[in-house]
Order: sequence, then structure tokens, then C-alpha cells
Amino acid sequence: MSDTLLRDVVIDANVMRLYDRPKDKVFIVLFKWLRADGVLTVSQKLVMEYARADKPQIIILIGEMQREGRYNLISTSAIRAFDADRHFKYTCNRDDISHARTVFLSFRKKMISLDRRLVSDINKFKKIDGVKPAACTKPKCKFYA
Repeated sequence: MSDTLLRDVVIDANVMRLYDRPKDKVFIVLFKWLRADGVLTVSQKLVMEYARADKPQIIILIGEMQREGRYNLISTSAIRAFDADRHFKYTCNRDDISHARTVFLSFRKKMISLDRRLVSDINKFKKIDGVKPAACTKPKCKFYA
């Protein structure tokens, strides 16, 4: 596994839509880190949600990250095959379960989302491969260090 991929984070579409005009300093710092050093882990579903935001800057960022090897796409088949959550009681909406699974299948298992239920579900989930999944609504240094 590449050392680069060990710096990955999943960013929900409700945060990524702020990419071209973040007003909050913590998001400015997050997006600066993402452009310079970060690794973005996504699913096809997340990419489609990014595209629906109709912000070309996000698509340009993804293209640059792909060329630089800082883009990690979790396959739809891997997300469907993930079953460690078969007894977990999700509180987030049904469509966001695949986002939670994307986090669970990522390297660092970290997510930034404005969806409080999704964040809560990820934070309540058990360790996976010895790593405790973590999510927050405001990015913290530990998420992109």
C-alpha cells in the first residue's frame, strides 16, 4: 500500500459543494490541504453527487488528484459486499449507508460531513481492521495530518 493513500479522507457532497467558496476558516484549511497533499476516497455515488453540485472546480480537482495518484475509488461491488454492518442500526437515511460503507472501506476510515446522523453512525461503528471509524462536521487537524 502506498504511503500516500494513508492520508485519505472521505468528504461528503454537502461539504464538497463548499469547495469553490468556503467561508469558514476550517474549510479553507481543509481544501488547501486537499489540493496540496490530501487523498480523496470516494464511491461512484459520491462522485455523482459531486457532479450534481454543478461546480466544474470539483471535477478539475478530481482529475488532478487522479493524475497525481491521490484519488481512491471504492468500487460499487466492494460497497455492496461489505457486510460487517449487517446488524448495525443506522439512523442516517438509506442513501447515505453507502457513504458510511465507503468510509469503512477507506484506509484511515475518516469522513467530514454536515449530516449529523451519518456522522453519528460512523462514530458509533466498531473498529474495522483495528481502526475506529471517525467522522466530524468541522474538520480537525487529525483528519488531515
